[in-house]
Amino acid sequence: LVERVKSEEKTSGGIIIPDTAKEKPLEGIVRAVIEMARSFGILAIAEGVETQDQLDELRRLGCHFAQGYLISRPVPRDDLLAWTAEWSARTEAETSTTGDAESPEVASSEAPQVEAPPGPYDADDLPEDGVERVDLGSLLIAPEEGRELRLQVDESTGNVQSVMLAGADGAIEIRAFAAPRNGDLWNEVRPQIAADTAQRGGTATEREGRFGTELLCQMKVQRPEGGTATQPSRIVGINGPRWLLRATLLGRPAIEPEAQGSGEWEDVLTRVAVRRGTHALPVGEPLPLILPDQARRVSPPA
Repeated sequence: LVERVKSEEKTSGGIIIPDTAKEKPLEGIVRAVIEMARSFGILAIAEGVETQDQLDELRRLGCHFAQGYLISRPVPRDDLLAWTAEWSARTEAETSTTGDAESPEVASSEAPQVEAPPGPYDADDLPEDGVERVDLGSLLIAPEEGRELRLQVDESTGNVQSVMLAGADGAIEIRAFAAPRNGDLWNEVRPQIAADTAQRGGTATEREGRFGTELLCQMKVQRPEGGTATQPSRIVGINGPRWLLRATLLGRPAIEPEAQGSGEWEDVLTRVAVRRGTHALPVGEPLPLILPDQARRVSPPA
């Protein structure tokens, strides 16, 4: 999907789209460029978009802006405002017809910006999307229908150790960590997680997923009734501005990542916001979590 990548300004990165349609090896490069732009807090612009398939793919990957002949051929400056009004009317008509809330953004200073790309978000850049989130300090989590929000608390200190959303077919554990401003912490810690898994007798293999390179892990665990079993998990890492969001998927979304319904678990991450704070923290330090006032204590089973 990508022919070459260039940097045009400090505020934007460009992606050149060739004539070819989707190519899986190159899709990873496009995804990486978009994620890199997001980690630096800049916007990614896809240039040369000529087909609807290309635009749909860029939307799926979360590209911020697009320009090309599919959207418009070059127009004189005096005609730009008229074109903007025409484009807005056309996209609104398409939205009302298809029910699709997404509209392509145009790389023009005079064109209106539309809906923000999916998260995870930095709390300082959280869009006004109408989603009510539970404030857990460093994490703002959107409640999910059919899934229970669970917090594991250290009884001796009262500190929240983990956040989990659990449902009938699986669960996702979410945690945020301090990271360098311009680094790629996930690329650094991923081999460490794999090595630690192997040292404990398990296996960890890499795969390309929706958010980039992730780990598929298999770990032997002790059953409560005796004997051992293999517990699969899938670990996703997403770099943000001075933070790393790590998610561990369990159950079906870990065993069958391509199965229908697994994407809904990944959607959870697109609604998460991370509050890093301004204070200095060592790289890799877990960001503090707080127990909300409305939390209900549940005693563990006897």
